[in-house]
Order: sequence, then structure tokens, then C-alpha cells
Amino acid sequence: MSHESYIYLDYHLHTIQFILLTYILYPNFLAMIAINKRSVSKA
Repeated sequence: MSHESYIYLDYHLHTIQFILLTYILYPNFLAMIAINKRSVSKA
């Protein structure tokens, strides 16, 4: 395995990690905002 392909692989692993994190965290983030808006409108 050459050095370049290792860097390429490493870059892709980081990209996949970022996509997975976004995919997992973003809906939770939206849900939190929705809950906050609801509790604010109730008050």
C-alpha cells in the first residue's frame, strides 16, 4: 500500500465518520429545537 492511498483512505474514513455523525446527530438537533419551541410557546 502506497503512502498516497493510505492518506486517501484516511480522508474517506473521516468523511464517512462526519456523514454518520451528521446523520445521527442532526435529527436529534432538530427534535431538540422543536421541543424548545413547543415549551416556549406554552409558556
